[in-house]
Amino acid sequence: SGKGKAGGQLLDGAGTVLLDIVPYGDKPPATVPYCFNTPDGTTVVLFANTKGGTAYTRKESEWVIWTAEDAAQTGQPPEATPVGASMYKFGTIKTRTSDAIPEFFDASGTKVMTAKDWRAEGRDAVVLQSADGTTPMAKVNFLYSGILWKAGVTFAKGVDPIIALCVAVAGNSVAPGWGGGG
Repeated sequence: SGKGKAGGQLLDGAGTVLLDIVPYGDKPPATVPYCFNTPDGTTVVLFANTKGGTAYTRKESEWVIWTAEDAAQTGQPPEATPVGASMYKFGTIKTRTSDAIPEFFDASGTKVMTAKDWRAEGRDAVVLQSADGTTPMAKVNFLYSGILWKAGVTFAKGVDPIIALCVAVAGNSVAPGWGGGG
């Protein structure tokens, strides 16, 4: 793992560290996989770019989220990940357009969440909404311009803050301007 490299930490409201967010390997910043590790170093969530797209190419991209346990309750067996671990696919974040609005699809391929265009909230915030765009689900406020994993996440009941943060970070990786990174 990339212990010691820059990443971030997932904190609860009281400031207690729940998970360390650690880059894995030596890929370019826009495509590096990130491991969400417990304090003992066990990876419980993996977030990895599996298909093209960077802030430079602005092409379609896909990021997959895997979990150590079958959190999506698919009943499917674990699969190999880009870092060599065997984990369960939780969902996929896809960006398909030149303005790179990310969409989150669950493990069955159903669209669950989409982001409003980053220009709607300013350069340092991303609002996530239901697939049909009618229900707010989360808001990610990047705390330091250009630093992906330093963010506050406000989320509705039943929304996983890790997924919300990953959707926002995936959008930032392919669209200059998300999170002030452009």
